Amino acid sequence: MNTGPGKVRKVLAVLLLTVPFLSGCWDRVEIEQRATVLGLAIDLPGQQGESAPLDVTHPPDKADTPAKVLITAHIAVPGRIPLGPGEGGGGGGGGGDSSNKAIWTVQARGEDVSDALTHLQQQVAERVFLGHLRVIVVSEDFARQGLESVNDYFRRDPQIRRTTWLMVSQSRAADVMNMSPPLERVPTLYLLSTMDRAKDSGKLPNDFVGRFWTLESSDGQEGYLPYVSIKQENNLKIQGLAYFQGNHMVGKTTPYQIMNLMQVIGESPAGYSVPVHVQGQTVVITAFRRLARIHTYVENGEPVARVVMHVDANVAENDSRALNLQDPRVLEDIRNEMNRNMQAGCLQLIAQTQKKGSDIFGFGENLRAKHSDYWSQHVKNKQGWEKLYPRLKVQIEVSSRIHRMGMKDV
Repeated sequence: MNTGPGKVRKVLAVLLLTVPFLSGCWDRVEIEQRATVLGLAIDLPGQQGESAPLDVTHPPDKADTPAKVLITAHIAVPGRIPLGPGEGGGGGGGGGDSSNKAIWTVQARGEDVSDALTHLQQQVAERVFLGHLRVIVVSEDFARQGLESVNDYFRRDPQIRRTTWLMVSQSRAADVMNMSPPLERVPTLYLLSTMDRAKDSGKLPNDFVGRFWTLESSDGQEGYLPYVSIKQENNLKIQGLAYFQGNHMVGKTTPYQIMNLMQVIGESPAGYSVPVHVQGQTVVITAFRRLARIHTYVENGEPVARVVMHVDANVAENDSRALNLQDPRVLEDIRNEMNRNMQAGCLQLIAQTQKKGSDIFGFGENLRAKHSDYWSQHVKNKQGWEKLYPRLKVQIEVSSRIHRMGMKDV
């Protein structure tokens, strides 16, 4: 058995080479040493009617440069975020005893988002951490001026999750962030759960910030974001979708038109209930599944899109005994009327977006993928499709099926 100095040197060499790989927590940062931002609101400074010198990032002769961005940050207070329904603790938006609040609200201004966050850091002792940022709210006025600084900064930051919700507020974004709903003690978590539940129940498309950035970067499709408003002071309402041309918001839909968009792109589950008027009576139909396929082709030198969609639905309510739902002819009338309503609603939304040159359905991406020669010769880029999209001819074919009548079939 060899136990000489040579073997000892080999063992020591192995240990010395192994030690650097065993220091697993050398760069750890304690949670109490981080200013964890849960939500951000982005407004135009003029909406506040206030101004502040940019004396942190500008030399003295430039400190009076007007700010273009106002951010409101909700920073989690360590140890006060409620972990369950039985936990105590206050919210962060309204009044009350600030010593018991789970959220600390801080505002800062700057020329752009990066500049504003630099000024924010000057007001916070710990390092600002965006790894748990879940909600970003921008005001409509800010979105119409353009989201260039917002998209550029957050896309470059590796801490930002692509599942963060980015939404547009009808009023000041800070007002949305500062709501104090009774069902949730942390306003940011209330906004997050509202968006997640709406998506899961089929009332909102899967439109996280990562998907918005993907669409915004596509040559043949534009991005869209949830459009929200405040109702009764502390209630958040999904008012529709804000659609864009590039980085600029150019229009918005109604809440009902969210369903039309989801029908064209075939996104499931389907969670909307709509009334259908048949034979002078009203039947409420609830869809639960959608299927759709987009076909594009070129006809006489012009692009044409054909959308084939199918909806599966159940009967939710029948207000009249005059309609016999066991009669196949009555069900056929209900399906036909439902199909006509869907076709008319989808065509109306498409025409609305064509006026703004904002293809939120992906017709251009389908054309670019399947007719690359035509695209390279006549469209070429995103700007070319924005000009061509208003001339696109769209045909819609709708089919549907009613599966269940519920416990009562008449």
